[in-house]
Formats: sequence, structure tokens, C-alpha cells
Amino acid sequence: MIKTSPTASQRAQCSTSERLTSGSSPSWGVGTSRPARSAVVAPPATPARAASHSKSATSVRILFVPCSRRPVSGTLRPERRHRPSPWAPNATKPLITPPRSLAYRQPGHHLWHVCHGNPHRFGSASQHVGDQLNSPLLPALVDRFGRSITYLRVSVTDRCDFRCVYCMSEHMSFLPRRELLTLEELDRICTAFVARGVRKLRITGGEPLVRKNIMWLFEALARHLQSGQLDELTLTTNGSQLKRFAKELKAASVERINVSLDTLQPDRFRAITRWGDIGTVMEGLDAADAAGLKVKINAVALKGTNEDEIGDLITFAHGRGYDLTLIETMPLGEIDGARHDQYLPLSIVRARLLDRWTLEDIPHQTGGPARYVRVRETGGRLGFITPMTHNFCESCNRVRLTCTGTLYMCLGQEDAVDLREPLRAGSSDAALHAAIDEAMLLKPKGHDFVIDRRAGRPAVARHMSVTGG
Repeated sequence: MIKTSPTASQRAQCSTSERLTSGSSPSWGVGTSRPARSAVVAPPATPARAASHSKSATSVRILFVPCSRRPVSGTLRPERRHRPSPWAPNATKPLITPPRSLAYRQPGHHLWHVCHGNPHRFGSASQHVGDQLNSPLLPALVDRFGRSITYLRVSVTDRCDFRCVYCMSEHMSFLPRRELLTLEELDRICTAFVARGVRKLRITGGEPLVRKNIMWLFEALARHLQSGQLDELTLTTNGSQLKRFAKELKAASVERINVSLDTLQPDRFRAITRWGDIGTVMEGLDAADAAGLKVKINAVALKGTNEDEIGDLITFAHGRGYDLTLIETMPLGEIDGARHDQYLPLSIVRARLLDRWTLEDIPHQTGGPARYVRVRETGGRLGFITPMTHNFCESCNRVRLTCTGTLYMCLGQEDAVDLREPLRAGSSDAALHAAIDEAMLLKPKGHDFVIDRRAGRPAVARHMSVTGG
């Protein structure tokens, strides 16, 4: 990435022989237009980067449109795919643009996004996401119980290419795509949370990698890692699309991923997922290893289904250098079976494991709810997520955003705040931040998960795929 300062000398070096294919000036105000200068800018090659730019240097058209806004620095970053960006750069952070496009702010000029010869105006520097991080310091997020909120889980879709028996029914009705937040809106909300002190973003679903153009979101959010305002950008996936996306995830600054894998037996895998192919997941794990991604395996412990495989999963995961986390099934959404028939307390699982393994408690944390032990015989880490037998609510640091813009403060409660309406109310983020503040007042002390044969219905009506797994 090359930072440039738009000085007069640099502009003098730019060729002005090429004009936008449209041949017209952008509209300015109501019923008026002003002439715009266009230039072809080739990213300058420094000695350290000359070799990398020799193969990929790309000429990019930039528009300079006079206005009275304050100077803002920018970054030229030609990339591969095209999607217009919703946010403007700011005075202190480098601009990251969507693939196959370029945006730039000239001091004293409005920002224009020039893509395939067609300009798109972003607006003034006070608008949208890019300036949230340049505004006066916003208060950190703390709920009414004094817990700091530093972790946002973001569901980008409720759709999935599996139909896991503990997660959803086989014949699901999914949300109409028009009801989903756009990727640009998801980016804007995530940036608002980063501005409020969130240090970890996890992209979830459904299966997040089935969302069209999902890599644009990862590439956009990576700017917060580069600025130092975000510690980790990661995702949870079923592994079906990893073979396709592993390299791109690594290139977008994703370092660690969670992969859901409940069994190693092909027939049993098909029975649990209904539609899944374990061979595809294994190819995805190989691709993740080749790309340099760190992998953690998540396995839901299911009574009478995979409880005889827990030891094999430990051997498999630790043999490949992965952590393994076991999870208790939770009463979320209507499924085709009975929850109490699936529920296997991890206290029982741990007691059984002690017959074969030596488990040593360790203080390892990943920012989530898992409590870890080290398995002495393998040297690997084993985590336990126990929402039923030993909840972790007292240290909860997370909230969850659905793909429609609903913010849930607790996975096991229905308290929620709509962020879509304030998000779309205008260019200012004041209403969005006010809604987030309201949400902090609603975060409950804990969840009320109960799996009871007599209840006849789940504790929470919405499926995990809606809230984000």
C-alpha cells in the first residue's frame, strides 16, 4: 500500500491527456455543475516496492473537484474486484478502497470514487464511516453491570449450505435478500463499534462465505487492523467454502478462523449436516493450512451421536496443530428433533476424558467464552463452552448483530435494538451511536437457557443462524 500526499508537484507529473469516458463533469449542488480536472495517476514505485509494482502497476483516473473541505490524506490501492465504497477517508487514517477501484481526496476537494470511468461522489468529510474514527473521542461501551463490550459478532447472512440437526430444520425459510443490510452498511456499523472500543470482530452466519462479494467486507474492515484500532478480524465457518477463500482471507489480514466439525466419519457427517460433504471440508482445512491460517475446530457434543468420537477429534485436531473447543447444544429455534435428546453436559464429557487424558487448567483466552485446558499427552489445547452447565455471563464482553441490523445483547434473551433505522436515517452517525448507547442499557445480566422435556419449545424462538453462530 502506497501513501501519497497530493502536492502540486505530484499533480504536475500526472498526464492530463486522458479524460473520463463519460466526458462530462459531475453534478455539483442543485442544478449546477463545475468543471473537473481528471488525471491518470500511476502509483510511484520506491526501490523496496519496484519489483512488486512492475507486474501490477495500474493507471487510475482521479477527479479533483474544488470545495472548501479540510485537507485529508489518502492511499492509492488498486485491487481486483469492483464495489463502490460508502465511506470517505479521514485526516489521520489511510484510505482503503474496494477492489478494482480507487478513491482519493485532494486537499480542498471533495472525494470522488472513479471506477471503470464512472465517478461516484462520496460526499464531505463529515459523512459516513470514514470520519467516525476522526471525530471527538467517543465513550467506550460499558453495560449497566460494568462489563466492557469489546467483541462484536456480525451475522452477514442467515443462509447456509448445511442443515445441521442441532441448528435448524431441514426445510428452512430464509429472509428475503432485500431485507439484509448491504455490505457497505455492515462496514459502517462495524466501524461505529470500533470507534467505541470494540477490539474484536467475528464474521458469522449462517455460513458467511456464501454471502455474495463477502471478501469486500473483509478487505474493508482490515483497515482497522492496520490502524491499530482492532486486534482481530476473524470468522466462524463450516469449511465448505474454505478451499475457495482461504488465500483471500489471509490476504485480508484474517489470521485465525473457527471451523465447525462435529465428526470425522463421512456417513455421520452427512447425517448431522444433512447436506454436507466431509471431503470438501477436509480440502478446505488443507487450503487453510497452506494459506497460513490458524484453525480452531468447534464441535458440538451431541448425546448418542458423536459422544464416542470426542477422543478421536482431540487426536485429529492436535495432530494438525489445531485447538479444539467442545460446545454444549443450546435451545435456540425450532428443529426437527427434541433438544433434550441431543443435550450432553460437558461436565460428563470432561469426566470421561480423564480416564484417557491428563487435563491441565491453563489461563489461555481468545476473547470468547471458552475455558481451556492443556492435554498433556498431545500438548494441544482443549476448550469447553458450557452455556448450560456453567454459564459465563459474569464476564460477557460481546454483543451480536444480525444480518438485518438487529443488535442482540445476549444470545439467550430477546432484548434487542434496531440499528437499521438509525443507520439509514441520514449521513450522520449520531443516531446510530445513540441506538448503541440505548442497547448497552438493555444488556441483561445473563441468559435463561433451559432444556426441559416438559417445555415443548426452545428457550429462544430464533435460530442460531439468525443471531450468528
